Amino acid sequence: MRGCSLTLALLLAMSSTPTTPSGQPAALQAGEFQGSAPANIVTWQNKRLTPPSPLYVTVDDQINAAGASSIAGEVVTINYRLLRASDGKIVFGQFVLNLPTAYTVQRQMQALAEGFLLSTTVTASAAIARGQTYVRLFLNPATLGAGTPGFTLTADYTTQDGNPGHPFGRILQPTESTGAVVTTTITTPGLGADWTYTFPNHTRSRLMSIHANLLTSATVANRAPIFEVKDASGKIPFAMTSSTVQAASLNVSYNISDAFVIQPPIGTQQQIPIPHNYHLGSSFTILTVTPGLQGGDQWSSIVMLTEQWLDNV
Repeated sequence: MRGCSLTLALLLAMSSTPTTPSGQPAALQAGEFQGSAPANIVTWQNKRLTPPSPLYVTVDDQINAAGASSIAGEVVTINYRLLRASDGKIVFGQFVLNLPTAYTVQRQMQALAEGFLLSTTVTASAAIARGQTYVRLFLNPATLGAGTPGFTLTADYTTQDGNPGHPFGRILQPTESTGAVVTTTITTPGLGADWTYTFPNHTRSRLMSIHANLLTSATVANRAPIFEVKDASGKIPFAMTSSTVQAASLNVSYNISDAFVIQPPIGTQQQIPIPHNYHLGSSFTILTVTPGLQGGDQWSSIVMLTEQWLDNV
């Protein structure tokens, strides 16, 4: 009997409602806790948020893309995101800027719906190095006239993988920062003629080096090649020459660089120094003037290395 009484007492204890021990705190109530730090001054809205962009555009605004490239046939793609005012939806737009001719500025405009311009990106299809393809992207309100910037979005070089844009892109002139390293093969002239090269429009070039061979005929005479620079008006701001003349029946390589100092030729290698960091603008010409050049003499293998920027784009 005693065992049955204990079992019954245990079952009654297990089925009864547990009591909270005295002194136990109740659950924390809303607004009950007060921190020691000062309360935040700023609070955030959960509804009717302000637009995520300060750049409001109307149907009068157009995106204007202006650019140029050293690569003929370059195609630049411009993508943009717009929060449309009429329905509050984010819409995506795209248009292209075709650059069929190298060193020639082209423009393309794209109309917009009313709303908030969220972002833009600019991507080249051919350029792989900074200095090859440059694009300015700006808003052009029709009331200001075609091509007149109302707000500049971005202005920078673009490549296949380097995509400037708005709002986190830069606004740079095309001659800022580094240019593209360009190897130019200059057309071989006829027998008994000097060679010449004119720098393209919309460029600025830093002359790094030139290599050219002169093969002289058996006609006895001393040749004295002079390398000249001319500006667009024909003025000669600089000329450079070798330290010795070249006689008949010789094949001499002329090497021009800002890394050289004046020194005697080494065998058939002539080394000619030029000023360091020497820049040449659009329509400047570099050429040879060779006193004593004979009808059977031949310039060949003319290669020039420059650092090149697009300019006034």
